[in-house]
Amino acid sequence: MGCTFLSSNKSAMFSISVISFAILSGFILAQQYGDIRLVGRRLEIYYLGEWGTVCDDRFGDSDAEVACKELGYSTGISLGNDVDDGTGIIWLDEVNCTGFESKLADCLHSGWSIEDCTHPEDVGLYCYDKYLVQGNWSSWTSWTICNASYSGDLQSRSRKCNDPLPSENNLYCNGSSMETKMCKTTSSYGSVEQTHNENKYSAGVVAGVAIGCIVITIVVMLLGLYAVLRLRIYKQSANQSSKPEESYDDLKINKTTGAYSIYTNQNNTQTVISKTNNRQSNVPGDTYDNLGQDFYENISQ
Repeated sequence: MGCTFLSSNKSAMFSISVISFAILSGFILAQQYGDIRLVGRRLEIYYLGEWGTVCDDRFGDSDAEVACKELGYSTGISLGNDVDDGTGIIWLDEVNCTGFESKLADCLHSGWSIEDCTHPEDVGLYCYDKYLVQGNWSSWTSWTICNASYSGDLQSRSRKCNDPLPSENNLYCNGSSMETKMCKTTSSYGSVEQTHNENKYSAGVVAGVAIGCIVITIVVMLLGLYAVLRLRIYKQSANQSSKPEESYDDLKINKTTGAYSIYTNQNNTQTVISKTNNRQSNVPGDTYDNLGQDFYENISQ
């Protein structure tokens, strides 16, 4: 039942994981090392998981042009510190761009968080002639592998709107970033081959479990048979030991007549044997004494 539960929930868990990864990837994509943004024309840059400001020391129009092009504009100018003061860490100071850099983080600077500024010195930009870029989808990823042991499994594939990235939200790629479909045996060659290998693996596991169960069953049966045989032998030995064997070597003749012979063994049990028909009778000594005087007389004659 546990295996069925896992199989039935595998596709749902996988779909949730893929969706979560896609959302997280989109979130991280906008916040990578060295990304920049404008907050009320104040320039901010992202580093070590935190947004920070840039000091206006030596920051000129060539630096502003690099930053504005990175943001998707054709050009821009520096506003100096004529912007609202920022908060938090000041990441860059003494920025010096040549104008050919593709990212502001590639320009020369004093080092990350190495500065002698305060937030009233945060630099601002004015960018214009923004380039409008229509986003385009990347290639689809390969279909995920089907689980052959569960007929209701799903396959999925995904793509990203980053070829190129849209310059505005309203220029985002049209369509869905993910597709799903029911698994079929007529999938692509790669999926069929992988499913076939998975079936072989599953069959091997089943065969191994079956052989193990058979071996365990045989061992248990043999142990049970051995125990039964031992019990029978024990009972037979006990029965034989509880019956004392009587040998004629242990008997001594008390009286003998023409018709009978009387023997007494070590247990004081007398045996009367008829010579004519070999009949014998085990009679205790005290019982024999009560048989009557006539019996003794007949024997003594």
